[in-house]
Amino acid sequence: MAAAIVASTGAGAVSRPWQSFYYGGDCYAAVGQGDEAWIGTGAGLRTYSPNGDGVKITELTIEDDLPGPIITAAAFGSKCLWAGAAGGTVGRYDLETATWTHYGQAAKFPAYDPTRLIWDGTDVWAATLGGGVARFSPMRQEWRSWSEADGLPSARVLCLAADSQAVWAGTERGLAKFDRQTESWGPIQSATERSEVLVDAVSDVALSARHVWLAGGGNGLARIDRASGQLATYPSLGRQYGMTRVDRLLLTADGSLWVAGDSGLLRAETEGGGKWTFFRRGPWTVTGLTSAGGSLWAATAHDGVQEYRALNDTWQVYQPREALPSGDVTALAAGQEAGYVGFREAGLARYNLATERWDRLAPRDGKPTHIRDLAVRDRYVYLAGADGLAMYDTREDVWSTAFAQDNEQLRGDDWTGVAATERGVWFVGPKRVVHTSPQLDVRWAVQIADDASLDERTWPRLVPDTTNGDMWIVTAHGAVRHDRQSNHMQAMGGDWLLPRDATKAEREGRLIRDLAVDVECAWFVTLDSVCQFRKQDSSLSVWNTDNVRDLGEPRRVSVGPTAVWVAADAALCRFDRRSATWDTLRWPEELQDEPCTALATDPFEPYYVWMASSRHIARLELREAEPVWRVYPRRTGLVPGVREIVPTRTAVWFSGRGGVSVYRRTAENPTPR
Repeated sequence: MAAAIVASTGAGAVSRPWQSFYYGGDCYAAVGQGDEAWIGTGAGLRTYSPNGDGVKITELTIEDDLPGPIITAAAFGSKCLWAGAAGGTVGRYDLETATWTHYGQAAKFPAYDPTRLIWDGTDVWAATLGGGVARFSPMRQEWRSWSEADGLPSARVLCLAADSQAVWAGTERGLAKFDRQTESWGPIQSATERSEVLVDAVSDVALSARHVWLAGGGNGLARIDRASGQLATYPSLGRQYGMTRVDRLLLTADGSLWVAGDSGLLRAETEGGGKWTFFRRGPWTVTGLTSAGGSLWAATAHDGVQEYRALNDTWQVYQPREALPSGDVTALAAGQEAGYVGFREAGLARYNLATERWDRLAPRDGKPTHIRDLAVRDRYVYLAGADGLAMYDTREDVWSTAFAQDNEQLRGDDWTGVAATERGVWFVGPKRVVHTSPQLDVRWAVQIADDASLDERTWPRLVPDTTNGDMWIVTAHGAVRHDRQSNHMQAMGGDWLLPRDATKAEREGRLIRDLAVDVECAWFVTLDSVCQFRKQDSSLSVWNTDNVRDLGEPRRVSVGPTAVWVAADAALCRFDRRSATWDTLRWPEELQDEPCTALATDPFEPYYVWMASSRHIARLELREAEPVWRVYPRRTGLVPGVREIVPTRTAVWFSGRGGVSVYRRTAENPTPR
């Protein structure tokens, strides 16, 4: 789904167009009321209601005043619908007046994706993916939050259920219960046996008068007897039905328990005491399960919305037509005429600024499809994937690919980064770097010290030095610099990369959060410091909160013509090159308590600095005597959770959760020469 929105940049300013593109094929939530099923998707809210023998589908997007472009949770309240949006915002939709009221940052909602909403008759409860559990009281008009320090096993909460005595929360580390009388949380353990179901991820909870039912993900289905506290598990689901993962649960008015898993759906009559009926539908991942209009509705992560009509025992599948091939964006690169987006399992797509059209691009044999990084130089687009590397010639519409089975120098097809310079193309993967010609002819390959890890923060990545042709390779233990003149590798590391906190040092090691290079220096952002490496004499300067108070938790760095910018949790810190001193700019109110996820100085409009957080995109303007912040409001419809910002002469590109936003430089506001 595409939303082209023109956003005003302030009183008296000329408007510039924003365009945002989301993938509505991914579903996150399902709730039903009466004859209507409401589905939260990567592009908003979609309703399904009876229409003769068919179904009428209605869509609401950010242009309809949703709390955000991606709806990840929903629940019906009294004459209203509550909806939660990615990035951390919740809205209340009045079903009588068809208007929205929003309760996000200003109402103290955590800056994390809501995963589940429930209405207990008095308050609204929200599970969040990192901010614990939050409760909204209509009387106080604000949220109260509980996290690990308050008794939750994990702040990453996957599901909620409530009755008159308690609220139950399934987290990534087990089940917890909120006692309404004591207003406190505590973990739940079995009274008779220890089970992984209660200490591992709990993906759903369903409550009946006799039982607490648990979807334990890979640990299957379980139930707790309310009277005795005894835990019962169902290990036979895998053997009988091939169900190795349980995603969602639903108790219906007739007493049936519906169990959605990777292989399909199970209906257990009278809560498992009666007949069990299996409907084979998978493989799929069910993200929402509800009943409406006499049908059962299953929202899935990637396989659309599926309706089961019990009356005639038939299934209907609803797949929307989308501009993007997926919402799982993993890489972004851009040239002057087009932007290129890589996806985790859907290859490469191109957006042409002139035609305003998306095109799916793929080699003849389809690989690589698991894209991890992209680079654009001249007419070529280079792809680093988990299943190979490739080059696309945009002028000739020709692909070239390279795989380890054809060239043993590659030493595998698992790649994590790519960079293209005037001297050729670099690819990096676990424990190796390869340098090729622009046409992918391998020139040389070397091994580098590295640790294999599932933590994407530690994957090796490339940072080119555009001032002298050097290449920096960031690894799990430090960095390696390839000197262009000598053609030698120089290892960079040591205790200066370790955080001062011993516990954090033991847990995280020498993690480099970000690296930027200018004419004279390389700037490292570690877990608690900013380090300046001078190229001329290899000397090192380190700054942290001991000498710059607001440098606590530095996260991103970007270099400009006269200053180096570091985004820390408390402020945006600026290092003035001329005076060699630091000063700080406090975040505006909208950005406070939202860690920076991306930062970029604009080389084409050097008086702009772009930043992004979980909820917002903002721009710092430096043309006036005093810096001015422009925080783009929710109604602009920009993608949340931006991870990459790519400025070009014609546009600024942003990739984030579920899609892409483009800020186009217009004729009314030309780019300075």
